[in-house]
Amino acid sequence: MWVQRLRGAFWRYAVEVAEKALAEDAIDLDGKQQIRELTADELDLISARVREKVCSYQTRVGRELGCTATHWSGTQITSKPICLTCTLPDDEYLCSALTAPRVDKNETIATRYLNEQDFEEVAYRELVRRIYEDLRNEAADASRR
Repeated sequence: MWVQRLRGAFWRYAVEVAEKALAEDAIDLDGKQQIRELTADELDLISARVREKVCSYQTRVGRELGCTATHWSGTQITSKPICLTCTLPDDEYLCSALTAPRVDKNETIATRYLNEQDFEEVAYRELVRRIYEDLRNEAADASRR
């Protein structure tokens, strides 16, 4: 997986550099091979792209990373390592108009987190708070009518 991500990051960077050079008319198109060494900053940028995945289906709520490509299951909790191994390509490769993604095994992963005691306590308190606020708002609306 890492070799494939590194290869992809290098190719994406090479295409960006070539596009920029072509736009600025900075490439000599005489047919000779052109070689240029990457700087340390460029290597850092490529390395960061290997470790990060940019995907429109990612969501963030606080510290939680979610995935919305879950086959009608709603947003599911995920993690960076799981996201990196997902077969759905990075946004740079993906035309969202041509795909209807589905991520397998997210339900199992989310269930594991949802069954943890700490999560249950926080979720229960939040659920009770929201129900109470909804009921209070409904009562206030009814009294105004």
